[in-house]
Amino acid sequence: LSEEFATLEDPKGTLEHAISGVYTTLTKGDSIVISHNGQELELFVVELQPADAVCVIETELEVDFAPAVINEEEQRRRAE
Repeated sequence: LSEEFATLEDPKGTLEHAISGVYTTLTKGDSIVISHNGQELELFVVELQPADAVCVIETELEVDFAPAVINEEEQRRRAE
């Protein structure tokens, strides 16, 4: 998740709106792409409730953010 997106006034609302406008279902492990301010952001579905696959049509959608997963190489580059 980009720092710019995470510092939006309402990142959860923005993500909820983006998901409900594009996707009909989500499955644990999915990689989804949303567009925001001309950027494409790739997000990973790490947990869903009440099941590992859900329909998001005409439903109240609530999202939470997990810490970003950054591979070791990226962590080293950032440390330099």
